[in-house]
Amino acid sequence: MQRVISHRRALCFVLTLSALLVTLIPLPAVKAQSGQISATPTTLYRFSVSSSNHGYMLHPFVSAGQNLGYTNEGSVFKSLTSSTQVAGIVLQQGPGTKPAAGNPLIPIYQWRVVQGSRTYYYYSGPTFQGGPGYYFEGQLGWVLPANFQGTTINGQLIRGVPINYYYSQKYGYWYTNQRPDEPGPGTLCFPDGKCDPQQTDYHFQGVGFQLPTWDPQPFCILPACIPPTFTFDPPPPAPTCDAAQEQSCYDKGGSWDSGNCKCIIVKKCLDCFE
Repeated sequence: MQRVISHRRALCFVLTLSALLVTLIPLPAVKAQSGQISATPTTLYRFSVSSSNHGYMLHPFVSAGQNLGYTNEGSVFKSLTSSTQVAGIVLQQGPGTKPAAGNPLIPIYQWRVVQGSRTYYYYSGPTFQGGPGYYFEGQLGWVLPANFQGTTINGQLIRGVPINYYYSQKYGYWYTNQRPDEPGPGTLCFPDGKCDPQQTDYHFQGVGFQLPTWDPQPFCILPACIPPTFTFDPPPPAPTCDAAQEQSCYDKGGSWDSGNCKCIIVKKCLDCFE
């Protein structure tokens, strides 16, 4: 009996030591070309604009919602199967910086929608043109396409989780990775308090985009538990303009465009009426 107990203690010690060794292995270095920038995802928060109008905003900065008086509901991604799985948006890396070749990221843009006394937000790709009451507020960051199937970057498998769009004619858009209108674990309800898909005013509009995801569980096997890393190319260097041409432009009363090495001369209209 004493031998069996000793054997179990030894096995437990080996497993514990192995787990510690796994967690202490250095993270793999990201191979980026000279000048490239590496970035990992950050939490994308969901804010409730109003408890009565049920408008919603997504943003990677908590202060953005707090400054507007919105209620922070935490990450827009909430896993029902894992207590450790997380997902996030990739922030912009500076003016003119774009994902390097092979990166599956796409831009996501924010629109503030004002309809009567209610306000909510809509998130689109670059082809969306807006509509009545839609006010463009710029790029929110970088996400994965709605139809993303997975790919490998720097030896790491990139996975995504879908963010579903639900629309209510009464309240506007609601965003969630969960599907209250489909069978699944847990009891899910809609923002209007209705748990029955036949009674709620919210209706599924499809997947808007996906967020990169990973699962930093305590004893995971690398690299599945580390955030995926994406690389960005810096903006191209400004062209070197001819100094003589620039001076000639000034001599003519023009304005020099150093980004395109062009002289801009605005001709005055002497025969025009104001």
